[in-house]
Amino acid sequence: MTATAMTTAIEKPETVTVDGYIEDADTEEILGLAVDAALNRCGIERFEVETIDQAEWVLAKLQHEDAELEVLEIKRRAMNAQIDSMARDHHRRRSFLLGRFEADLRVLAERELAGSKSRTLKTVHGSLSFRKTPGSIKVIDEGLALEWAKANCPEAIRVNESVIVTPLKGRDDLGAGAFAVTEPGESFKIDTGIGGAK
Repeated sequence: MTATAMTTAIEKPETVTVDGYIEDADTEEILGLAVDAALNRCGIERFEVETIDQAEWVLAKLQHEDAELEVLEIKRRAMNAQIDSMARDHHRRRSFLLGRFEADLRVLAERELAGSKSRTLKTVHGSLSFRKTPGSIKVIDEGLALEWAKANCPEAIRVNESVIVTPLKGRDDLGAGAFAVTEPGESFKIDTGIGGAK
């Protein structure tokens, strides 16, 4: 058997063209531009940006994608706001039900569980449970709590330390492994003018 016979051909993925982009039909990965494929058939390797008009073509495509992203984000916010509104309705109803019936449910559960080792009353629609809870302390006024702790229990005070990097600029003796230094340079930004696009 020859080496050629043993070599298996690598199959190219089946592709589809969607809005001018060539995509893998299975994974939807973008493999290229339809314009590149058309130019390739004419003997031109690929589209290159060499003029302002060509740059405008690319920027128009970027602007279109930015606009589509902005529209989707606006729709997402609107839908989320609607869902949040619906959720608030259910939270209000749930709070009303708890306020109205929690004491009754507690009395019922105590009565039903009397004499039982179980601490949970199970029903088709839920359960009513008693659990031991540890006591806790919650700070409600940080200033008053700090004043009290300084006078009565200083070990309860936490001191947070951090490094301010502004005074370190220009130093060449920074501790190895302690800092990541980015040298001054130049950035390049492409802006299509669409607000929230990233």
